[in-house]
Formats: sequence, structure tokens, C-alpha cells
Amino acid sequence: MLTGVAAIDRRFFARLLDDHLVVIDMDGRDLRVFNPAATALWLLLGGDVRPVADLVAEMAALFGDKPAIAADVAACLDDWAGLGWIERDAAGAVALTRAAVPPSSPDTVFAALPGEAPPAGPLTAVSFTLRGTPLVVEVGQTADPVAADLVPRLHAVLSGFPAAAGPAGVRLRLVVDRTRIWIGTPDGLAWTTDPSAALGHLVMHLFLAGYPGTRLMATVHAAALGRGRGLVVMPGLSGCGKTTLTGYLAARGWSYAGDDIIAIGDEGDGGPPRILPFTSALSVKPGSWPVLERFHPALAAQPLVPYADKLARFLPLPADTHTGADPAERVPRAIVFPRFDPAGSGNLVPISTLDCVLELVQAGFTTGLQLDGASLGRFFDLLEGLPRYRLSYSCLETAERCLCDLVS
Repeated sequence: MLTGVAAIDRRFFARLLDDHLVVIDMDGRDLRVFNPAATALWLLLGGDVRPVADLVAEMAALFGDKPAIAADVAACLDDWAGLGWIERDAAGAVALTRAAVPPSSPDTVFAALPGEAPPAGPLTAVSFTLRGTPLVVEVGQTADPVAADLVPRLHAVLSGFPAAAGPAGVRLRLVVDRTRIWIGTPDGLAWTTDPSAALGHLVMHLFLAGYPGTRLMATVHAAALGRGRGLVVMPGLSGCGKTTLTGYLAARGWSYAGDDIIAIGDEGDGGPPRILPFTSALSVKPGSWPVLERFHPALAAQPLVPYADKLARFLPLPADTHTGADPAERVPRAIVFPRFDPAGSGNLVPISTLDCVLELVQAGFTTGLQLDGASLGRFFDLLEGLPRYRLSYSCLETAERCLCDLVS
């Protein structure tokens, strides 16, 4: 069975997993998973200009001469054309495009045009250390901001990092005005209207500043904890119980590398891909307060922070619980998708690489800014080589016993 397909024309990366194809547009930063029929059509396209009739005939030979084949091929090509992935010539023949398509979503982060800038106003400097690198984020907002909860949330998130021990090497900025959220980074000024996109853009540049010389492969909405022989990565949607489990494990002596977002990177030393810790404060929702206050009494004193449709207390974990700088401590040893379930069996259930990718996309997965086929290939090699599981648990003690087996 094929295990991979090379990038085409330096724009598309494709990886064959079982009979499905993962395709990443390295210009548009879009990821799609194709079913077997779409996979076959993509591979038939290759890098050539192909008449649609020829594609229909070849698809019919593969899947049977069904009346729906022509309509299915047309629908698939129309979808890819809408993404800007294919072009048509005057005769209607199709080919994969080489041209980049500008983003069209209103929630995309846009580069500011010359002369555009946030309004002047007071800024608060938040100083902290990420992997020993002193950083500063300057934060401000105007009256009647478009995202009133973003600045308090950012302050709470950053409270989990150790205090800066020296002058900042990199300064970033986030300003919320009445219509836009402005993000200033070493790459320049950008803006968006979406708080999550703004936070994601800022966090990506914090990783770049805190891990200079490291090639970012991906960021994942996940926790990562370990016990000395590497880390267990635990992606999950909000509400799955990930933060509660993280807080419990940290109280039990596990090292903490992140709860809301972590990155995976190539540090350029010839070693394996490693986790890049991001030790933000735990965002603990009301349902978990009684559970975690037993292990973290300071949680009850943390202020309430509303954001989106949620309410949370943000719990900074002590710096001595954070994962250390030793590269061996930051090697991922397994990926586990946890879910609290009162009827959960407490067993690790193996899953395929394809299911792992689908769950990563659902949980929240973003490819790195420094996108290239080689880095993506190493990332998918990592996913295929790691043990991958689902864990449905009803008690924290049982979940810990399962996870201990992965790093012992």
C-alpha cells in the first residue's frame, strides 16, 4: 500500500492514509481529507491538464460505469475550483493551479495597508518568559471595543508564564478598537475582526519568538504532560475534560507543557520532532472547580473571566511543575484523545493514523507559518510512528494509570 504522495508544484502536499488522502494547500493553509473516490480523482489529475471526459472515463473504469460518476466528478471539480485549487482552459480541461488565491473569509488575519494603524492610547506591558526568552506583549483597547473580553482573557492566559528575568528580546502588541483587533509582530502589523484568529496569530508569533531557529510544524489545541521520559499529547475539544485531567496530573507530579495549545517543531539538531511547551494558565470552567480546588486551593481565589459564551477561572501552575529544557523530556511518546464519560471503561483504544488526523482537525490543528513539504512529511511521519489512542474515563485515577503506561 502506498504510504505517501509527494507535494505537487510546490503548492500542494498530499499524504495517502489507508484509502483516504490528506491534502494541504501550502499557500492557502487549508487542509482537506478526501474519500477514496476524491482521492482517485486527485491522483488522476496529477500535474497535467486533463479533459474532464477523460477523467470521467478513468473514474468509471475504477469505480464502475455508474450514471452518477460524471455528476460526482463535476461536483468535486467545482468544489476544488471554489477553493482556487484548479484552473480550466478555454476547452474546459482542468489542471491543478499554481496561483495563490487571496483569503476571502472575514475572519482571516489581514496585513495592514500602508497608513493603517490602531488608534493611539495607553498600553499595558505584560512581561514574561517563554523557554528562557524574555518577551513583552503590549495590550490596549479603546472605548466600546469590538471584542471586550479579549484583553482580560489575554492577561489571564499569559499569567501562567514565569516572570521575565531580563529585558525583552521581542515585543508584540495587541490593540482592540471599535471595529478591529490589531496585532503587531516582527513581521508587521495585521488585523482581524475575530478574537480567536487574533489570539491564534499572536500565539504563533510567540512561538516564533520563544523558539528561535525552530521550524514550527504545527500547533494543536491540546495538553501535553510527562513523567520524565517524554510527553503524552492530549488533543480535545472544549468540554471533553482535558483541562480537569491536566490539572489533576500536574498536582500528581507530572510535568506541564501546556493545556490550551502546544506546538510541534523541528529544532534543527538532527533529533526527532519535539513538543514546544506553552505553559499558559489553565482555563478552568465552573463544572471542574469543585474537582480541582481539592488539588489546587488557589483556584478559588482566581478572578472570573468571561469570554465568548464561557466563564472560567485561569489557574497558573507553579514554574517548578513546567516541563524542563532537556530535549528528551519534550519528545512526544503518544497521542491520546481523552473524554470524560461517567460510563467510560478507562481503557486505551488504539486508533488509525487517519482517525487521528480527523480528530486533530476537529480538536483544532494549524500548520506552521513556515510551511513546506519536508516539514509536513516529518509531521505525518511522526503521527504514523506514535501510538495513538482514545481514552474514555470515568475517574481521574484510572485515566492516570492508563497514561502512566505510555511514559514509564
